[in-house]
Amino acid sequence: MRTLVWKLIRHAPATLAITLFVWIALSCLPIVTGIVQQGIFDGLQFKSEIQHVVLLFVALAALRVLQPATAVLWIWLHHTVEPHMEALVRTNLVQWVMDESGRSKNQQTPIALLGHVRDDVPLFVDIVNEWYRIVGEGVFVVVAFAIMLAIDATVTIVTFVPLAAVVVFTHWKRARLPDLVGRARDATVAVTKTIGDLFAGVTTVKVFDAEEDALRRLTTLNAHRGEAEVRSRSSVAWIEAISEASIYGGKGLVLLIGAGAMLDGRFSVGDFILFSTYLDWMLDLPRRLGRLLSQRKVSEKAIARLKETIDPEPITSLVRDRPTHLTGPLPVIANPRLVDEDRLELLEVRNLSFRHQATAGDGLVRVPGITDVSFTVARGSLTVITGPVGAGKSTLLEVVLGLRQAAEGDIYWNGIKVAAPSRFMTPPRVAYRPQTPALFSESLRDNVLLGWTADDAAVHEALRSASLLPDIAQLENGVETLVGPRGARLSGGQVQRVSVARMFIRNCQLNAIDDLSNALDHETEAEILRTIGGRQRSGDETFLIVSHRPQVLERADQIVALEEGRIVGCGTPAELRESCSIVRAIMEDVR
Repeated sequence: MRTLVWKLIRHAPATLAITLFVWIALSCLPIVTGIVQQGIFDGLQFKSEIQHVVLLFVALAALRVLQPATAVLWIWLHHTVEPHMEALVRTNLVQWVMDESGRSKNQQTPIALLGHVRDDVPLFVDIVNEWYRIVGEGVFVVVAFAIMLAIDATVTIVTFVPLAAVVVFTHWKRARLPDLVGRARDATVAVTKTIGDLFAGVTTVKVFDAEEDALRRLTTLNAHRGEAEVRSRSSVAWIEAISEASIYGGKGLVLLIGAGAMLDGRFSVGDFILFSTYLDWMLDLPRRLGRLLSQRKVSEKAIARLKETIDPEPITSLVRDRPTHLTGPLPVIANPRLVDEDRLELLEVRNLSFRHQATAGDGLVRVPGITDVSFTVARGSLTVITGPVGAGKSTLLEVVLGLRQAAEGDIYWNGIKVAAPSRFMTPPRVAYRPQTPALFSESLRDNVLLGWTADDAAVHEALRSASLLPDIAQLENGVETLVGPRGARLSGGQVQRVSVARMFIRNCQLNAIDDLSNALDHETEAEILRTIGGRQRSGDETFLIVSHRPQVLERADQIVALEEGRIVGCGTPAELRESCSIVRAIMEDVR
């Protein structure tokens, strides 16, 4: 925890130091206010010179203006440094999701990851806010306590009795608060996940006439969330109410004990006003200490969830310093350049294995996905991975690309071992078209580019290669047409071809395609296959395709046949038609 907090502080040390200084000044202003008010009331009680009292009134008016001005400055600074720290952790977390999520031991849904980004990051960062606020309030309490002791030690000590009771109470009550906050957070994640699942599976819900059951389930989860939130917030409100009540208890003790001292002339009206002023602010420290204790536990639980999410990556990677770009113009990100060493000559897959996580009895077990898979892909070739349903075709492709972490085996690019496939197998070396492409609610052009920089001619060529030009001609705004959430305004085949265009425009050395024929008619598939053949013959691009269509297998230079996660045949179409029953059955299916 200490290391993480220190790394967060080092991300914006100057701004945080200024924020701390302003907070200390804001916390100590009541000390000056109390002294000025004491002077005013003592002046009126003991009939001091009017000029002296007027000057004190002017000073009090200036303090009344200075305090909100300082508060505004602190709020601005606080809301400058806090978003930067949150952005740092969120940026590193999202970067991990993009680069390394396939290596995680704990695969999580996008909704769960969103919950970590949205909820756990602020809970983690809040511990820094609590620490620096305690410094300012601690300075105030030390100085104020010394002044009060100098005025009357007896009244001061008795006055602190309710404050001590508040510290004990809040420490006891806040011990359960992290659990309540955690339950509320988990309930919120459950509701969010269910909403996401319902939107994703709305067609399934309608087909099976399950609308009422789905609504009933969502209502139940919402009720649990509401109950958890009420318990969490009511506990906080109860603590705050008791804390506020202790202030009035302290003032009552000051009045009761101070009355006798006033009669003896040892305690003036000004002293009472000073004590009352300081009591209003002194309770902030025990409350802040209580919040720090509970916030530490909440932060530790948030850190534990984040650590479990990114395992085996160390948790310190989330506070690795990097620019957050919250202010000023966004940086221009150029396309990554292809160096000579990255030009593919030979891709080697050696003894690759992967195991799926499955539930068995009361625990989790690993079941084979692919086992001891080895093959090579030469430059300018078309390799097709085929096999029956459940053979491990998509799993093999995802492991090769680093989207899943291999249990055993290695991948070699031009004879050099690829240490981190998830980072290496990216453009301009590798482009990937998944079986279910993801489209965003942006223009068709932006969905093709997806952050890539290309001119209109390159976009046009990619769209032509993906057989999309006739479809675009019928769209109202052409390539600037908004495709809707997940490409809702496009057909299934058009969504697939947009993802093919997205792959082609990057001109990568290796193009990995999972199920080329998905949602494509035979004519469109044939056009794309001809385009692939042309790009392949140019010698600049290599293709690794998952398919069970005879038309695709016939064009292959090499076929890798899988059955139950193991290679049962590897060779040319002619060779495997004779030696591999699986390939023979697929090839003869077209007859």
